[in-house]
Amino acid sequence: MGLLKEALLFSRTAETGQSGGLLSKIEKSASPSDFYQWAKQNNFEHAAVFKPYEKKYVMADAVGIDAVTVCSSVSSRDFFYGTFLQKDGWQSVFTGTKPAEPFYQLLSEDYKESVKRIDFLKLESGGESPVIMIFSFDSKEKVLPFPVSINTKDGDAGQTAELSVDPPSKPAHLFLISLKTAIKESLAASGLYDDDINSLLEKTVYKELFRILQTSLSNDHICFKGQNDEIKAAMFFGEELDPLLLQTHISKAFKVILGGKAASKVLLLSVGISKNPAEIRNFLLTG
Repeated sequence: MGLLKEALLFSRTAETGQSGGLLSKIEKSASPSDFYQWAKQNNFEHAAVFKPYEKKYVMADAVGIDAVTVCSSVSSRDFFYGTFLQKDGWQSVFTGTKPAEPFYQLLSEDYKESVKRIDFLKLESGGESPVIMIFSFDSKEKVLPFPVSINTKDGDAGQTAELSVDPPSKPAHLFLISLKTAIKESLAASGLYDDDINSLLEKTVYKELFRILQTSLSNDHICFKGQNDEIKAAMFFGEELDPLLLQTHISKAFKVILGGKAASKVLLLSVGISKNPAEIRNFLLTG
């Protein structure tokens, strides 16, 4: 198996593989109440959480939603109040019907063509509830479980790490992946919203890209959230890595969210190589 395929496994290997050495002591960040886990467990390929912000509702978390749709999804609170915050339980609309027409404002042009069904649920009682939406590219009936304990509070799922003092069997190739330029271009939101809304949209796309990379890595490798739309990655190999080839592979993984032009602007910087647990831990966890 090539180094890139070993580093980025887009298969179930990452869920069942055995990790050893240093990485076996690292706790990855997803929690049982994590929205991304919930969507994956229920096979929802395109899902989002909308949250109120000032006079708007903004897509705060996304799974399988492209950046253009994230940008298109900003809507008024009046729309949410009048459409579904008055009812409890799952509700559904089908595109091409009258009830679905108000939802088109939330969709990019591609999604207007592709989405056939939208299921939605308010998560809390009261007037300003977060709302889950499931976008389906077919109109089949689905089992829609009620997410009893999804965390919708501000802030990311906690990242914790307890590293063994034992050195890893293979050196860690340390990388910094910068997404800022790519995300800004993918959203193309400049001038549409104020800076605060733009920042929220950028954060939504960043979290989605982080999860794509995190779940794509085999268990022998790890990534952590950095600052300024950066991801820190430690990949454990006994052989030399080609950073340019790795960057190309990561950009391809992000293309479905960012689009081809923006994905090509993902930057991967090689920080160094280390077998020192303290150095690796410091790189992953400090700002």
